[in-house]
Amino acid sequence: MAFIQELKKKDVILVNVQTNLFKKRFIAAASELAKEFGKVCVASLEVPVAEISAALGKAGNGKKSICLIGLAAPGKKACPPGGTCAESDGTIMDLSMVLYRFIDTTQPKAVLFGPIYVLGQRNDKMEALKFINYLADDARKSGRKLVLFCNCTTETARQDCLRDVNLFVDKVLEEK
Repeated sequence: MAFIQELKKKDVILVNVQTNLFKKRFIAAASELAKEFGKVCVASLEVPVAEISAALGKAGNGKKSICLIGLAAPGKKACPPGGTCAESDGTIMDLSMVLYRFIDTTQPKAVLFGPIYVLGQRNDKMEALKFINYLADDARKSGRKLVLFCNCTTETARQDCLRDVNLFVDKVLEEK
């Protein structure tokens, strides 16, 4: 994937993908990051954690090198047994606590986060943008790579997302 080459030059990138390709690209990105950087933290606000874990296992990525964070679903356990995993309700406060607990304890070399539009749906837009800004600043200060994924369903939403988040990233990539 093209974003790996960009990450060698930049610390924070935004990858915009078509909605129908999001799940496939997100899982592929997690696998590529694990191969390139070793320890990776994957925070998925849409793709089920169990699905990501299974796909990464099939791709040969060990559970010890990846920590997964997913949205808690009523009545369903998102985290598969045997891996480093946690659930979040998607609010900024909860997501921040869960994400940084993992970052502090596992010291990943890269973080994959997405889709960022869900953050705006579950929280105030300004709070979501502040959180993304904090993630980007923290990644730069710590030398950690950050990949944000976006898959807005309408062109207007995509343009708004790119305009707002462009302030915090080093590079925006369009995946077709």
